[in-house]
Amino acid sequence: MKLFLFFIIVGVVISCVMYIFFGWVTALMTFPFALAIQRPHRGWLAGSIITLISWAILLAANFVIAPEPSSHAVSTIAGFIGQPTFVPPVASLFLAALVGALAGMLGSGLSRFFVERHPSS
Repeated sequence: MKLFLFFIIVGVVISCVMYIFFGWVTALMTFPFALAIQRPHRGWLAGSIITLISWAILLAANFVIAPEPSSHAVSTIAGFIGQPTFVPPVASLFLAALVGALAGMLGSGLSRFFVERHPSS
């Protein structure tokens, strides 16, 4: 369990750094995928936790760094869909967790595939 939590923390840090240097797509996909290859039985869980936490940090950072444009963007999106202003960030977090879970499942599946194809002797 301690190793799993360590990987989660490392994953969040790496995802945030990847976001800063390479954009949001790499932040959501790379580390959950890599972690799932190493730990195939909990890939979906690790992927969803990592992306949920890192995306929440990055979303909060957007509101801290640029509060007025972020608030305007959220209220505009909420106006388009006719929902309260808390719905777009919550929906964004849900989608981030879903994408992370999918990346973890993909990594888990590939890990199992390669282990079955090339078992270590």
